[in-house]
Amino acid sequence: MRIQETHGPNGEKIYHDGMLMEGVLADGSPNTNVISHVFYYANTYNWGGPQYSNSNYGLYVQKNNYIKMRELSLGYKLPESITAKLKAKNLHLSVFGRNLFFLYRSMKDLDPEQMTGGSHWTNNVANAGTSPATRTYGLMLRASF
Repeated sequence: MRIQETHGPNGEKIYHDGMLMEGVLADGSPNTNVISHVFYYANTYNWGGPQYSNSNYGLYVQKNNYIKMRELSLGYKLPESITAKLKAKNLHLSVFGRNLFFLYRSMKDLDPEQMTGGSHWTNNVANAGTSPATRTYGLMLRASF
């Protein structure tokens, strides 16, 4: 026969039918109402979607600051002595990179520019269902003859 513990590791009382939230009742006495953990999470964190609860949307609002190296381009105009041999008036060689890296971001693993999972506002608050930002590199040669 298994003996069930009645106290947690720090002496807290274990409730097998729910959670006891910190707080006081209307008369000022300590809260003694044990609520279902399902009720707590569904109403606090919107489990099941907004149509099923009165969630506190403030829990989802986060500071999202970032500094991103969105594009870097380095170019060089070749001297006329080289372009004349190729019978060109102007030759410009450049390399570029896009979506290279973040210098800083307050929310790790989230690209604020990728939060477009649909046209409704609820699809634009997370990056769920979107593809990651594409990092691209390239070489470009511009010439005029």
